[in-house]
Amino acid sequence: MTGPTVPQKTTLTRNDLAALLAHHADVLAARLRPTGADGAVAMLKAHSNALVAERESPAVTELLDTILSFDPAFFLGQPTTEGDSCPSC
Repeated sequence: MTGPTVPQKTTLTRNDLAALLAHHADVLAARLRPTGADGAVAMLKAHSNALVAERESPAVTELLDTILSFDPAFFLGQPTTEGDSCPSC
């Protein structure tokens, strides 16, 4: 996939992140729709709607909190200060 050059570090607000995740869920739903996976499409659409709802649900709060606080070093195989386990898992 080619597109504009994007800086390695990007700053997103909590609302930006929620909108980005909602868009991703919508894209996945659109790709699944032709396969007849109606249940999965419905779940992704509900997830997308929850992400951009006016009021944050507890599930969305937990998702955004864990994304915004995770330690990327853990997933990149670098030593972490949290030990050997994923600190946000």
